Amino acid sequence: MQGNWKMSSGSGRVNINNEHVIENTAFQMHGNLKTGGGSRHVEITTHSDGKIVDHQEIFQHWVTGSGSGLMDEIERILGIKMTDITIEKAKTALTSLKPPPPPPGTVPGYPPGLNEPRPTTIEEYLRNFEVMFVVDDSASMKGKRWTEARDALATIAQKAFELKVNTMNMRFLNNASDVRGVKGKKKLISWFNKVKPKGKTPLGRRLKVVFDDHLNRIDSAVREGPEKYSKILPLDIIVLTDGMPTDKGEDKPAKVVAKTVERLKGSHYHPNTMNVQIVQIADEKKAEKVLKELVVGDNGRIVDTVPYAGIVDSEKLQKILLKGVHPNIRSQMPEEMLAI
Repeated sequence: MQGNWKMSSGSGRVNINNEHVIENTAFQMHGNLKTGGGSRHVEITTHSDGKIVDHQEIFQHWVTGSGSGLMDEIERILGIKMTDITIEKAKTALTSLKPPPPPPGTVPGYPPGLNEPRPTTIEEYLRNFEVMFVVDDSASMKGKRWTEARDALATIAQKAFELKVNTMNMRFLNNASDVRGVKGKKKLISWFNKVKPKGKTPLGRRLKVVFDDHLNRIDSAVREGPEKYSKILPLDIIVLTDGMPTDKGEDKPAKVVAKTVERLKGSHYHPNTMNVQIVQIADEKKAEKVLKELVVGDNGRIVDTVPYAGIVDSEKLQKILLKGVHPNIRSQMPEEMLAI
């Protein structure tokens, strides 16, 4: 069952009062808070003035006081009281939500799936989305981390083989190979055996290549007409990385994403055309802070991050794929729900 809700300004910024404003430059910490109903995950922020802010508390202010149509939809899907809705529960509900219509003037002929809820099974996902896995092959990925990334991807590659689809693709940060239509564990493993982790972590540079490739394909399809354009599947970009991006200047990930969003909006393409999830496969706190800044930056909400939570196996990776949220839904979320 789906409801209808209107798209607001899309800023994603919620200012309850001066004490509750979250600064993008704040230092992030995680913890568990014991409550009467047991423990819950808490994200707190330490400001430069020393104040501690609980993201869940701020989120509850938004839940009960924002009057958001998005919040009404979350409550309907979960079927529980607003005061019982946590950030985690709300984000889960958003994956099954029908997105709002695109802005007026959006180029017509886009794939109809951009206006539908995201897939709920890996089979449906691989049939209706193109996924580009961007694998960190920097020197720090040698050994267990390289094996972890390989094994997590192998099961998905096998599923693509069984479904006979060509929607799973793979690139690396340093190695220039562009692997299209990955199918089967053997092919996936052979690529991981060929590529040897070395060098730095040029995330921004590689993202630019992936972004430009996809938008260039759309440009070409739009020129050919709606029939061609409607067959361009939405692109999910899944980055598996263990460290800090090393790009400088215009290649910094935040600048690359901002320019891409500017192009996306300037071309009047559907906001759900592509989506980025950055999955951390190591507990690197400095990297976590930098990657979170991508999520709340000037990025049209096309970027989300999955903080480190232990080994990323195939089951976890499939859940990550299915937990993605459409960008034009994420743009309605307060910052307290992002990058947690």
